[in-house]
Amino acid sequence: MSNLAIKIRFELTNDAQASRYAQELREYILDAAPTIHVSLRREDPEAQQALGTEILLPLLTHATIVLAIEGVKSWWELRNRRELGLLIETEDGIKVRLDRSTHNTEEQLKSFVQRLSTDSVTHSMDQEGATDGRTDQHG
Repeated sequence: MSNLAIKIRFELTNDAQASRYAQELREYILDAAPTIHVSLRREDPEAQQALGTEILLPLLTHATIVLAIEGVKSWWELRNRRELGLLIETEDGIKVRLDRSTHNTEEQLKSFVQRLSTDSVTHSMDQEGATDGRTDQHG
């Protein structure tokens, strides 16, 4: 599995709450995976927020993704509120959304990690075939 970047956005909440939740979630992720880089970013660069409302986790390996997602799970179980939604996505468009209708957080997050592993292996194999000059020639 190659390195991936993950972005976490807060939905169904105001900017002040999103900023506070982002700081809290960042701490939970760092508690679970202290060696990864976790940054906060404003979703809208023009916004007047003092702090970010989006969490960025760049260059994650499979092991650090599993740890970071454990931090997300712990935080979500604590903060699961009616007005809160959380969108976790990769640059390749693999997503998981948690909100008040989410019934089995652990299974949804586990499925997300499995999709990352499967998609990353497939993507890596596709790129290797495209870049090494090999072509299938039959006949």
